[in-house]
Amino acid sequence: MLETMVLYDGRSTKPPVNLKKRGCCFTAIDFGVGGGGGGGGLIPAMKHGRTMRKLNRTAEHRWALMRNMVTQLIKHERIETTLPKAKELRKVADQMVTMGKEGTLVARRRAVAVLRGDFELHKLFTELAERYKDRAGGYTRVLRTRIRQGDAAEMAYIEFVDRPNELRPAKPPQTPPLERPPLAPWIKSRMVKHWACGSASSTVTQLGST
Repeated sequence: MLETMVLYDGRSTKPPVNLKKRGCCFTAIDFGVGGGGGGGGLIPAMKHGRTMRKLNRTAEHRWALMRNMVTQLIKHERIETTLPKAKELRKVADQMVTMGKEGTLVARRRAVAVLRGDFELHKLFTELAERYKDRAGGYTRVLRTRIRQGDAAEMAYIEFVDRPNELRPAKPPQTPPLERPPLAPWIKSRMVKHWACGSASSTVTQLGST
């Protein structure tokens, strides 16, 4: 999927055809060489953190599937599907709850572009936003259930946490560890010297034994 086009040599917004077919992301880099002369360049950017399960579908089919499933999840708050679909749906569902917690006009417009019903949209910005106002992420959970007969697909429940009749109660938030008081600079330097001498002596001992 192509990102926003950038200028190539300062003249065109169209990327090279061979890179466009591969679906690369593009970024502009100036390869100018001294004296004010130089030209622009276009190289494919690395797609770190952009991997996702293809689910044996095209991009359009996959996004339509995610829209339908997140709408049904917000409506029923628990659905059963295959494990790979549930893991991909969890990302979309958490993003939708984050939009609901924002409550801005921009967030509502973005949610309208995803959800397929007015009831689900209203529930997202009222009930779910109020329920998770104090929770910082982790709004859904995935629980494996069974092996589907026929194709042996691994099935799983995906549900919202902190809701009535949930399959498993949510874990309490972990308290952060207490901060230790900082060491004095002279004590810290002595400890560093001690550890350095200890590691050096152990290395000499190992070399002598070999």
